[in-house]
Amino acid sequence: MKRIVPAVLLAALMALVATRAEAGYLIIRVILEGGQYGANGGQPPTGLEGTGSPPPVYGKGPKYGSGFGPPPGLIPGGGGSPSLPGIPGVPGTPHTGGTIKHDPSRALVVLVPVTSDFRQAQPFYKAPYDPNTNPAWRPKISFDYHGQKLTANLFADGTTIQWYEELLLTPGAATTRAHELEAKYIEWKRRSAQDLKPLHLLIRELLEAGFVDRALELSDELLESVRKSKGEVAPEVAAFARVYSRYQPMLKGALLKPSAAEQWRFNLNARQVHTLPHYALVTWDASPEEVQRWNRLLEQNFRAFYLVHAWRGVDLPLPEAPLTVILPPSPREFFQLSRVFDIPLRLQTDGFYVPDYDVLVLSPGRLDELGQTFARQMQAIYQTGVKRDALLSGSGPPLDKEGKKGKRPEEVARMQTLALVERLIEDRAMMAAITREGNRQLLYATGQLPRYVDLPEWLFHGSANTWMQPRDPALISKKDGKDEKHYISVSLADGWGGPNSFWQRHFRDLQEKKELHPDPGQLLRNVLSDAYFRGLRDPTKADDPDPEKKETSVALKSGSGSGPLTPPLGGGLIPPGGGLTPPGYGPPGLGTPGGGLTPPGLGPPGPGGFAGGSALGPPALPPGGSLGPPPGGAPGEPGMPYPGMPGMGTRPAAEDPQAILRKKRERLNIKAQTTAWALYYYLSVAYPEEFRQFLTALSQLPRDLPLEGETVAAVFRRTFRLDGSPEADARFAERWLEFIRTLPPVYIDVALVEPKPPTSGESTTPGYPGFPPGYPGLPPGSGPGSPDGGAPGSGPGR
Repeated sequence: MKRIVPAVLLAALMALVATRAEAGYLIIRVILEGGQYGANGGQPPTGLEGTGSPPPVYGKGPKYGSGFGPPPGLIPGGGGSPSLPGIPGVPGTPHTGGTIKHDPSRALVVLVPVTSDFRQAQPFYKAPYDPNTNPAWRPKISFDYHGQKLTANLFADGTTIQWYEELLLTPGAATTRAHELEAKYIEWKRRSAQDLKPLHLLIRELLEAGFVDRALELSDELLESVRKSKGEVAPEVAAFARVYSRYQPMLKGALLKPSAAEQWRFNLNARQVHTLPHYALVTWDASPEEVQRWNRLLEQNFRAFYLVHAWRGVDLPLPEAPLTVILPPSPREFFQLSRVFDIPLRLQTDGFYVPDYDVLVLSPGRLDELGQTFARQMQAIYQTGVKRDALLSGSGPPLDKEGKKGKRPEEVARMQTLALVERLIEDRAMMAAITREGNRQLLYATGQLPRYVDLPEWLFHGSANTWMQPRDPALISKKDGKDEKHYISVSLADGWGGPNSFWQRHFRDLQEKKELHPDPGQLLRNVLSDAYFRGLRDPTKADDPDPEKKETSVALKSGSGSGPLTPPLGGGLIPPGGGLTPPGYGPPGLGTPGGGLTPPGLGPPGPGGFAGGSALGPPALPPGGSLGPPPGGAPGEPGMPYPGMPGMGTRPAAEDPQAILRKKRERLNIKAQTTAWALYYYLSVAYPEEFRQFLTALSQLPRDLPLEGETVAAVFRRTFRLDGSPEADARFAERWLEFIRTLPPVYIDVALVEPKPPTSGESTTPGYPGFPPGYPGLPPGSGPGSPDGGAPGSGPGR
């Protein structure tokens, strides 16, 4: 019998087809170091013949004429406008021309969804076309982003901003991941709505791709379908329905019992507590917009955490009161709180969780040096009077193609491109902190990790890395003859429940370069005993327990996700171990900060006192009642200058012992974090029940017994029924490594293109560059100032 497609589904299908004609993802890469132009009045580099403009830089994307760049006829060729102010600091060093050494880690990368035909030239602003004050421009991008319409005219110069086309045809021709998953739903509804297993699998795909709200909608539909079903339901679907029916009222409602947030507000002298459905935010000066943004991300992660467990059929305890989150007003106060809570100096993201007090502390901004540098450059833009919201809503300053009565179009397009990148990387950084440290809070709240137990580092980091969404893509290198070629590994599946693309790529990189221990059993024992993490404890060494592999190139750190991080305040160099070090701090045992706040004692939240005494509740502040400047005292032992730190004019030479040590420690840190993720993820997926028994057994050990070395290994072998022989360890480890090896990759390697070097006499240190010259008139045969900007595919991206 011929099936009739309901009208609502037909309409959805038509809308899907109508919006996917020019769909995919565009990679935008902002290079913060490696050559910039226009800073010292030098002439911008020349571009394609006849255009007078520098072309964008692409990877090996489609070879058809993309039309990227402003359309012909926009601006007559000529000199660029003066540059915006550079960031404060040491003046840039002149570049004498020719090729410069590019550090591929000194860049920020975002994926921008393309959901419409962005190659068609359109008026720059929403106003009617005018060849002088509102000329045609391409590409222009516009997409829905968490309820907000983001619009930007895109810009690339090949020196400081690059585009890559590889994902314009990924995950398939003319589609995005959202389109692909929605098409699956429509197809299921049309063909096999009585079979609930495809819908159950689609919920997992939506979670792994990061579409939590849609996964929640389909979970409601699946639960309702199970309740109405008169036939047999698959066991995994029935298990999901049983667990989700218990979670559903809590996920859609609010936690009504009072939280400890008000006590924290009093003890920390904060201004306000914002009570959300499942969280209570302690804030000082957060705006309503900031609170709403944190609320969206925190609640999204909360729902995803429980949906992933429901999909796996795991019934967890439900919290009764909102979870406490502290939002310091600035990175300065964030560092102060990290010392109050006695947090280790190395942080993997822009936040931390304190199990003893069950509080999550999140930084208001990126804390790594790369993020701080970009933030300063963006402030230079905003100091000119433009606002980010205006730039991303299709508005901006008045235009004038000559730059006399307004901004040149390419100048504003650059602002809009950078504003778009800033908005996207901010959310990535916030979500990275929430999914790493916020999910640690949920793991403790649901009893999956034992409180008041000093966990082994591989468990501590492995659990966090399993849930964390990467802040930056992995950066890896491959040998290409005698040269080394660098790649970024981007992902369309950085959601919840699947493999972590960042650590999966690094694990395969370690395997491909044969940097893991050749004996699988010994590799397992090294992870269980924290051997890799112990190799980083002495900040002057990198004690890798694995046999040294000769002639192994040391990969650069991945973006800014795992290497040394620079404090946002003056003073204090980074110890050679990587991590985030507050000003005035040094490696453990090498310096003692004087004065300041005393780390808190243990105990439930209660009335606070002045620092140094009570163990009855949250740490209180010293007399004066505010999170003042970091305490003084003797600084820790100076570390090594991080490349690109403000005030650093040069990089250490490759043979510099400190540079070699830093790279070795970065590589060992990647190995420690990656193997911790790989083992935790394997155990949680392949042996969920035995893994819960293992964690329970650890929580029952005496609290004064160090959980490392043979203690953890013995509990592990007993729980997983290993007889203690090297052969048994090796067999288990081989199954683990095979599982990780055969996981389908959730990343795509994109080869990086060297940025175009600046011309002679221009600055090569970070600073906001000037803008390129104008574009030529229309090609012969086109009317001057025509709105279409020339034939499609005729731009510099051809």
